[in-house]
Amino acid sequence: MTERLPQVHDGLRAWDRVVLEPVSGELRARLDPDEHSALAACLRDCFESLERIYFELLPTLASRPDRAHITDVVHDIASATGELQHVKKHITDAERGLGELLRILEEREARREGER
Repeated sequence: MTERLPQVHDGLRAWDRVVLEPVSGELRARLDPDEHSALAACLRDCFESLERIYFELLPTLASRPDRAHITDVVHDIASATGELQHVKKHITDAERGLGELLRILEEREARREGER
């Protein structure tokens, strides 16, 4: 996975440039500032939380499997659960924005088809 990180980061930049920027004005007109911000940050913030789980927390758990570190392991698990809750919150916060983004893209597609 780590060898694919540059592709992931390129994809996140493309999401901003190719998907969000062309419809930014329409999104701002349909969403309140918090909803627009949540949509703009959703993928990047979710990735960062998942990256923390997979590249920091899980390797830490794997490196300390013995009972002597059980408290540390439980704290790490709780931390991972907190990261997953963070991902859930980002998705929930961006839900309306994603719906509006899809509507805008569908409207644009329908206009293009109507012009043909």
